[in-house]
Amino acid sequence: MFRACRPFHPARLHAVLSSTATWEGVGSSVGVLVLATRLHGVVEWRQVGDVGTVKWGPSDARARDDERGRWWSELVFAARPGGGHVDAPRLRGALEAALLRDEEMVLRTAWGVLEDPFEAWLPREEDDG
Repeated sequence: MFRACRPFHPARLHAVLSSTATWEGVGSSVGVLVLATRLHGVVEWRQVGDVGTVKWGPSDARARDDERGRWWSELVFAARPGGGHVDAPRLRGALEAALLRDEEMVLRTAWGVLEDPFEAWLPREEDDG
């Protein structure tokens, strides 16, 4: 399981999710991801085998903590059937590297202009739920 209490940088997260190396040994995964460019909702992620899907979903109490300025992302992973192995430290490291860095966290007013390759998967007009 992976949990984070800060938003993802959309370009870095997109690179992680798009990389086949990321999913080596992972049979399935599911979770909610918070993008810095779209704090009013969550990306719902589902992956089985070699196919991953994203869907825009409304933010809920699990993903948002405005009082403390935190946004929770959570992903759960299962190994491939038949003896697959998930390299959890490598996977966690890739996901942690995709989160906003400390110096980016203080620039909240600039988050909206970060490169967002999720536009191709989740156009902004779908953001409203």
